[in-house]
Amino acid sequence: DVVDYGEDGRAMYHFLWALQDDAHRRTNGTVDLLVGNHELELLQGHLHDLATRRHKHDANDLQSYEVLGIPRRRKALCSYAKFPERCMANPKGKHNCADSAGGQQKAEECVRRAWDRQGAMGSKARERFKVAVQVGDSAFVHAGLLFKLWEKIEHTKDKGDAVAWLNAHFASLVSGTPMQELADSKDVILNAKDAHSPVWTRVGRGLDEQAPTVFSGGKDQCELVKEGLGFLFGKAEGKRMVIGHNTILSGRPVAACQGHLIMTDTIMSRGFYEADITPGSEHQDPIEKMFDPRLSALETFDNVGAEVWSVQPVGGRQMQGGRCKHLGPGSSA
Repeated sequence: DVVDYGEDGRAMYHFLWALQDDAHRRTNGTVDLLVGNHELELLQGHLHDLATRRHKHDANDLQSYEVLGIPRRRKALCSYAKFPERCMANPKGKHNCADSAGGQQKAEECVRRAWDRQGAMGSKARERFKVAVQVGDSAFVHAGLLFKLWEKIEHTKDKGDAVAWLNAHFASLVSGTPMQELADSKDVILNAKDAHSPVWTRVGRGLDEQAPTVFSGGKDQCELVKEGLGFLFGKAEGKRMVIGHNTILSGRPVAACQGHLIMTDTIMSRGFYEADITPGSEHQDPIEKMFDPRLSALETFDNVGAEVWSVQPVGGRQMQGGRCKHLGPGSSA
């Protein structure tokens, strides 16, 4: 979910892809980028969430807050034009696209062209995105890896590495598929209404603040998390799923389900600020202080039994408990 909750998603992905390349070139290191539901929406051509207000009752409501006199959505759309300033001055007009040739287009069409299978953004996304990564005792995924997912993508234990199978399934799904076909697909990964989608499931919703509730098949959220871990690792004991997708109001990563689920969406983007920021606004400095302390990293190792820590590099004292917090093993909500 690098895109949508701010106006600089295109620039952020150029930065992240450069970071991937730099890590490989300098140290043969790895930077894995996990696809979120908002990236999927762009791959499917859905722009209704692009820098719009978070709390809206109608999906067709495209209003957005302003930053220094310019609506966030307008700036986000115009970042895909060859001359963004001209686009922002005439947002309803047609413009040359930054990432494609072929004549002038509306800003919305420039975004779709960029994220389509042959577009500058979409082609790289299809090559580089993964759905999940397994490191030591941890499985990283945007929303969750539930047991029924594997049945839906026809994976059984005798077929080998489940995460590799999932990533290969996603790659084959999106690599050559036109945008409209992705939008119409009912595949478990792409379907926003599928409760078992690794990118859309809300199995972690509310677990940072409340006890688990029944979610699917008569099982509660934590039972499903442990069942999913059991399929991946052979047992749930000492294993964990690391997810985003569900915002954490406290601003610090949370270990739930007796440490089997680590929730990491700390609302660290200033794009979550739900008000206009006007020129010369006295709110600008408080906004920095509001979101910078929410910047968060998770640290662990790839060996079995490794501990997990969350690190808040900025303003740890403000977040109650210092800059480092132990999340497991042995940690619970």
